[in-house]
Amino acid sequence: MNIAVHIPFHRWEVTRGGRWAGRMMGNPDWWERRAPIFRDWTLRSLDAQTDQDFEIVASFRDIDYSQDNPVVRVCADEHRLSIHYLVRPYEPWQYHIAPNQASSFCTFFGGSDEWLAILTMDSDDCYEQTVVDRIRRTEPENGLCCWFPYGYLYGIEDGKMATFGSRVGPPPFFCKFYPPDSLKSPEAFNAYRKKWGLNCYHHQTSRRRVNAAMPDNLILQTIHGANATTGWADPHTTKHIKKWVSGDAEKQSILAEFGVDNG
Repeated sequence: MNIAVHIPFHRWEVTRGGRWAGRMMGNPDWWERRAPIFRDWTLRSLDAQTDQDFEIVASFRDIDYSQDNPVVRVCADEHRLSIHYLVRPYEPWQYHIAPNQASSFCTFFGGSDEWLAILTMDSDDCYEQTVVDRIRRTEPENGLCCWFPYGYLYGIEDGKMATFGSRVGPPPFFCKFYPPDSLKSPEAFNAYRKKWGLNCYHHQTSRRRVNAAMPDNLILQTIHGANATTGWADPHTTKHIKKWVSGDAEKQSILAEFGVDNG
């Protein structure tokens, strides 16, 4: 099975007042703050995966893709992992793949007789080190979407940690599976997605007719000042907290499972 880890850099951010706002678009400060978090947390967790046979697909809007962009520079410096750029025009799509990205996935992964698993994550979050291996051992089937209902929250700046979860699945942790025939052309790719409802958002994954919940505690979502959608005081965060992790040794042990401990 071919595996692509898709990290989208084209979603909208939500202000704390609940209004939609394009916080990335034309905002150099956002990219400057995100670059070290992306490098030190997201990429480190991928570097720690026990199964390293995967591709990283980083997708950018055309208005954001530039060699002057600090995140693009981080991608260019990450020599050991292959990172692709899906440059696309601005659209208010969030985590799932827009129709005009289909040609890129077909170009990168078409022509193979293997299934393709597209594992999605945000650019400031982490997967536990066995996730890619678990995805590879998952039996693929048409329309299958695996989702991750429970995991950890960690404050990069204050060191707070809690377990959290939601019956609908937190964004943007999910994996969708594509048979070889769906990668023959963009039309086939988009037709497959439409037929099996793979254009769904994260909160719809658990309600799909072909879905599977992954084991608990395989995801880590970071809390930090540059994140407009989560925070310890945000009700969208606090209502999903299950329990607090208090001991420093336990926190470091958990972070080590994601490859982002201080050791």
